[in-house]
Amino acid sequence: MSLCIAIMTQKEIAISADSRACREISGEKYAVSDDAQKLHVLNDGKVVFFGGLQITGEKIIVELSKVQETSIDAIMEISKRVVNDFKVQNPNYDAGDTRLTDITVACFEQGRPVIYNFSDFDRFELKKIELKTSFSIITCGSHCRQAQGIACKLYYEGMDMITGVIPMFEFIYSTLVDEEMGGFLHLHVIDGRGAILHHVAKIDDQEPVRRLNTNEDARCVITAENGIQVLDASDGERVKIGDLGSGMYGMYLKNNQGIKTVNISSNGNILNGINEPVTYYIKNTQAYYITTCPNANSNLIIFAKADGVAGSYCYIRYVNPGVLTANCSVATTGSGTSALV
Repeated sequence: MSLCIAIMTQKEIAISADSRACREISGEKYAVSDDAQKLHVLNDGKVVFFGGLQITGEKIIVELSKVQETSIDAIMEISKRVVNDFKVQNPNYDAGDTRLTDITVACFEQGRPVIYNFSDFDRFELKKIELKTSFSIITCGSHCRQAQGIACKLYYEGMDMITGVIPMFEFIYSTLVDEEMGGFLHLHVIDGRGAILHHVAKIDDQEPVRRLNTNEDARCVITAENGIQVLDASDGERVKIGDLGSGMYGMYLKNNQGIKTVNISSNGNILNGINEPVTYYIKNTQAYYITTCPNANSNLIIFAKADGVAGSYCYIRYVNPGVLTANCSVATTGSGTSALV
């Protein structure tokens, strides 16, 4: 869960979010990481808050980056598609009380401030909040009622966004910090011309929080997206096991330049560093391994159990489909016969 607070005035909108990702296990919340990016500024100046499941929010951002139009309708349609795809790919996924997506958009329309909100919880019903008085305070996510109460007590009309709103937001987040909300405060201020301020501040934990990774020096990290990461000494990701995105589970390895070298996914494909497909399958009790060689067109290699040779396997290599260029038989002990044709 996340906490989003927005203050809307006639001239400006201040919108904030924390950066903590958490998971629920047996009814208990655990902090997983403090580097989740929940606020994004779009090319047209809109500031979008992504609450709910982190993996769906990240996928929506990726999809939004591929399109030119980022209207409210476009954001909603992309969000619906991502959530529906996630449900299809993860039919048994239990998010607990976490919404798959909860999106708040702050923007100006024809010079007037407006905030939109929708989530999968209420079937993507679009809520439009327009300014009826001199200012409005909007909260969503975890601890929203407590945050609303504190903000209403502290905020006053005409409060300066820098000298007043920033310290107020820092106080609210540090007061309510727990396993669900914390890490870093990100605060964006926009006006009719676009984004004018991005403020970042550490949210200090007031007391120890439950974490899935208690050793801060650990190189093995449990992620918020149902996965495990193995990091190198420079915190670079080298191995990931679990959700690889879009509900696809598997594993990938990276070299020290951060380039994927092996990618094993749950659809049965294995990809090497140049994204060439590799397929394993069983036919007539024989194991076949088929790949495309990167250095020649139409190369095909087949590894299979050698017919009539106990404990021996062979490979057959084709440069072009149907043209046999090499045939080798090798015993599984490593010292069998071999012959090239």
